[in-house]
Amino acid sequence: MQRGLGGFPHERLHQDKVTCFKTNSLSCTLLAQWDSGYADPWLIVTDLSPQQAQRKLVWYARLD
Repeated sequence: MQRGLGGFPHERLHQDKVTCFKTNSLSCTLLAQWDSGYADPWLIVTDLSPQQAQRKLVWYARLD
């Protein structure tokens, strides 16, 4: 199995609550998607909950 972002497998959407930035910290939701064949992942930071953000992203990108 190919490993991607943070040791997670490629081709899966990962979401979690995170704190971004060492100074002026920001509590937020991070969505990460790294598909095979792409050099870099999609990283999306939002103020939505992980569940809300995933529903919006699936609707927008039709990832289901």
